[in-house]
Amino acid sequence: MAQQNNMQPALKRTLKTKDLVIYGLVFMIPMAPAALYGSFLGPAGGMVALCYLIGMVAMFFTGMSYQVMSQKYPMAGSVYVYIQKGVSAPLGFLSGWAILMDYFLLPATVVIIGSSFGNALIPSIPVWIWALAFIVFSTVTNIIGIDIMSKCNWILFILQIVVILAFLVCVIRLWVNGTVHFNTISFYNPSQFHMSGILQATGIVILSYLGFDAISTLAEESINPKKSVGKAIILSIVIIGIIFMVITFFAGIAYPNYEELNVDTAFIDIISFVGGKWLTVITNITLILSFGIATCQSSQAAVARILFAMGRDGVLPKQLSYVSKKYQTPYAATILVGVIITPIALLCS
Repeated sequence: MAQQNNMQPALKRTLKTKDLVIYGLVFMIPMAPAALYGSFLGPAGGMVALCYLIGMVAMFFTGMSYQVMSQKYPMAGSVYVYIQKGVSAPLGFLSGWAILMDYFLLPATVVIIGSSFGNALIPSIPVWIWALAFIVFSTVTNIIGIDIMSKCNWILFILQIVVILAFLVCVIRLWVNGTVHFNTISFYNPSQFHMSGILQATGIVILSYLGFDAISTLAEESINPKKSVGKAIILSIVIIGIIFMVITFFAGIAYPNYEELNVDTAFIDIISFVGGKWLTVITNITLILSFGIATCQSSQAAVARILFAMGRDGVLPKQLSYVSKKYQTPYAATILVGVIITPIALLCS
């Protein structure tokens, strides 16, 4: 594998709009509420679905801005490129570093979460082995090709949707037989409604939407970036917002007495209540794969593309712009991301 010396490094264009949408959805993790639900309940007064709705509206307008910029500058690098080309090179450089700080922590964070779920499911396998396995797998698949990662995204997205549908069916079954009763507590709980609490919870919930912007980092691997990138960003925000709201709405129906739930295991406790052991095990396995593989792959790919763009522009070592002749992927940047997130994940696990 070597750099293409006689021309600008070129990435392989294989992604369609639907692939970009799935990439964004997987990055944002459709089953994210299952891992974070408990931390939202208290501040939101149980109105988690309302917080996700407010967050979706806010992110929609941000997504529209990304759509405009992605049409004007259909290049890898996201915010770094937009500010560098649209404002100035120095500000672009600072923005690139700012987004890198966030993006480097994300793959390490999802590896830590995936590893903790893995260790909880199979205690005999240490957390550090789970973490290393996730990072190695993600690095290898990202080097082999964006199309391989895209296929993995499709599989893991479908798996998450299947588990979500199973959860909804279980709640509906309990609703039909009278075990639980319809309510709208997730959208409006008059006894606990405080705007300050809603805004506080929304400030946390909105983090679940971070990731739609990563779609823009794949502009140079998209077949028609001027149209597909912006469209995929808007679609991913709307779709993931609906998924989040549906999940948390049904969770509210299943267990309206949210104050009785353990903050750390709230959603898993609800899963156990509505579906029993089989659904709990399947949900845990899906969370392991979603955080440890799907989102780790997607976030590592996003960081690598920003490093690639900055290396190509000469504001970071040019070696980061090296592209594999065989796979047409930024292998040097991808490996560096894997090397950096490994100690973070291992030390914080």
